[in-house]
Amino acid sequence: MQLRSRAIALLPTAILAALTVTPCAAAAPPRPLLAGFGLIERAPGQFVAPAGDAALVLGPGGLDVWMHDGRDGSARIRFEFSSNVAPVADGDAESANLTRVGDEPASLRAYSRVRYRDVEPGIDVVVRTDPDGLAYDVEARAGIDVSTFRCTIDGASAIRIRDDGALELESPAGRLLHRAPRSFTRESTPRPLCSRFERDGEQAVRFVVDAAPDDLGVRVDPGLEFATRYGGSDFDDITALVIAPSGGLVVAGSTWSTNLPLAGVPFDNSSSFPFEDAFIAALGADGKTLSWATFLGGSGSDAATALALDGLGRVWIAGRTDSTNFPTTSGAFDTSYGGNGDGFVARIDGPGSPLGVSTFLGGGQFDDVRGIAIAGNGSVLLAGVTASVDFPVTPNAFDTTFQGGPASPDAFACGLNATATAQTFSTYLGGTSVDEARGIAALGNDAIVVGRTDSSDWPTLAAFDASFGGGLNDGFLTRVAATDGQLVFSTYVGGTEPDVLESVATFGTNTIVVCGRTRSLDMPAAAAYDPFFNGGDDAYVAQWTGAGAFSAGTYLGSPGDERALAVRIDSIGQALVVGRVDAAGFPATSLAFDASYNGNGDAFVTKFKPALATLAESTYFGGSGFDEAHACGLSPTNALMFAGRSTSADLPTTSGAFQTAPLGSSDGFVGMVRAKLCPQAPVVQPYGTGKAGTAGIPQLGSLNQPIVPSTNFLVTIGFGLPGALPLLFVGLQPLALPFDGGQILVNPLFNVGLPPLDAAGRLFLPVPLAENASLCGVTFLMQAIWFDPGAAGFYHTAQTNGLSITFGS
Repeated sequence: MQLRSRAIALLPTAILAALTVTPCAAAAPPRPLLAGFGLIERAPGQFVAPAGDAALVLGPGGLDVWMHDGRDGSARIRFEFSSNVAPVADGDAESANLTRVGDEPASLRAYSRVRYRDVEPGIDVVVRTDPDGLAYDVEARAGIDVSTFRCTIDGASAIRIRDDGALELESPAGRLLHRAPRSFTRESTPRPLCSRFERDGEQAVRFVVDAAPDDLGVRVDPGLEFATRYGGSDFDDITALVIAPSGGLVVAGSTWSTNLPLAGVPFDNSSSFPFEDAFIAALGADGKTLSWATFLGGSGSDAATALALDGLGRVWIAGRTDSTNFPTTSGAFDTSYGGNGDGFVARIDGPGSPLGVSTFLGGGQFDDVRGIAIAGNGSVLLAGVTASVDFPVTPNAFDTTFQGGPASPDAFACGLNATATAQTFSTYLGGTSVDEARGIAALGNDAIVVGRTDSSDWPTLAAFDASFGGGLNDGFLTRVAATDGQLVFSTYVGGTEPDVLESVATFGTNTIVVCGRTRSLDMPAAAAYDPFFNGGDDAYVAQWTGAGAFSAGTYLGSPGDERALAVRIDSIGQALVVGRVDAAGFPATSLAFDASYNGNGDAFVTKFKPALATLAESTYFGGSGFDEAHACGLSPTNALMFAGRSTSADLPTTSGAFQTAPLGSSDGFVGMVRAKLCPQAPVVQPYGTGKAGTAGIPQLGSLNQPIVPSTNFLVTIGFGLPGALPLLFVGLQPLALPFDGGQILVNPLFNVGLPPLDAAGRLFLPVPLAENASLCGVTFLMQAIWFDPGAAGFYHTAQTNGLSITFGS
């Protein structure tokens, strides 16, 4: 079970007792966390785990969670077993002399595991430490029905089982949430089972496991927010993902499965087996429902490689096709197949609707669209690879001539208008060897393109690095102007060994983040989380300005091989990166869903704080087979979404997910890791001095601490002009800009018009905070300003002090 504060009204800290769990099938080797956690033996049959503003006490017959409300009050919730069995240490003591009593050391013994044996006949409860704090498993031996385990809850004012299967408990000191349980068989390769919480009377709950095998034991513990497979009986791969404004997911990829699940009103319900088909599918935001799904292709081989969402919520899909009869729409830019494989671009206006637009893109040889993005003006930006000497280019573009040869394709970048009826620009990008564009993003209306080049004569301009580094290939980063297809800047990104850039994302008007892989010890790495090469292939992430200046770079890896395959950026400039890891030792954070390598290749999901200097969250994801994440995104609440393919029979999936069982040699998967809470208390403090108005110098403050997630963080304004309409500046950096006799104290990312001040010149502004652990350690700055006829200065503005809000680190 997972106990973690959600929407706590009274606690001033960001987290309650962290009885947190990683899934049992993917858990890290137990180890004590003696600084903040640890199962400390206080007396025979009693263990204590202190955790900030809460404590867990293990004693005969059950567990007690003690919480403090920050105002000298406390509350206890007891989880009581049917029997009065006492816990016993399960293993050797890990440490002694942990704390001091006065000036003398206290010899307390800490254990990594404590076991309640036979709380019901044949059922044990094991409480253990892991990198995410404390976990407990309910273990039923073979032939035992785990549903006989019953837990009575005392001290909760309300007990609810939510629609998503989670158990929610209210108490006077806050709210505790137990994620929906996950269950596995107890065998060398655990298999997932469908399980759920169920009420057992007014004050008790039990676990119910569907179709549990009689000859195997069962282990129950919680896991992901959601994870689901998507596939048929053959090979399936999800290569792209976008998140609709509603929070629903749209995924695309390729399949050889004739029985790929379809739904809604597909515009193509026939497979082209034995060739692969592209597909596109829409899943519910909880991963439990398939609202719409369709094949996309002709009679040949088709594969989708990229997705984008335009400003009207329409889905654009790009990829490659060998089908002469790939569906195109009347008036599209190119309705004729060029030969030897073309790229394609299509738009889907809504579930069940026919293709809004669809066009080929290519010449007489092989062409492939690898990336798609929507520009600020609504045009469609595309990048990929071409071997065609007659690839369509625009007359005044940077390069209108194919530079490669039969085995040496060029990269390309181009734009289509919002109806895909005409090109806005199109240019080759390349030298005399192999060049491939792998990803594209929009910076304003311009195209930011990344990829791989083997060419020592790759075109550079205003370059950070104008020379080919060596090895087989370098990455490249190029900005192409949408107005005419000319280069704004273009640079190699690489060292003396092979390097590839796979994906790119942008933030605001001046930030570019790229990711890929490298074998070079001398990659540009500054202000970095990890400036040192780790061995094998390392994942690599770097940040640049919109003008092409390098600002930060980091390795990300283990002694084995890693490759970062996709990157996205959240609303405050934090980069989410996903890919594949082939070894233990990859950096997983203390709040990781899964801190252990599972074997044969795992997916990884990693989020950096701004400027790439610190990890916000990082986790493995996978089973005992091969797993790889190809795409990622951020939900409206900044939960981490990821998708890819898996050959693991024991891939973690969640109860009620659309598809939990493997069907083919490779299934697609989609998952969401809910951002967890900051383990330390936040800090809110004023800074600077405001400028006086009619009622004196107005004050900006808060009534409570910013708990994440929370709806009760209140920003307050006092000593203002009744009826005034404040403008609130919000940013990440301080400023000291003289203005109207005062100072602007915030370099604003954005500003917000606030409701009028009340009759006393006050305002109480609730600030909603999404559940987002990557905010931990981030500082936001605020300042309010408004017109006040009684204020001095040319504009007669009153100005508050600044307010600094640092989330718990």
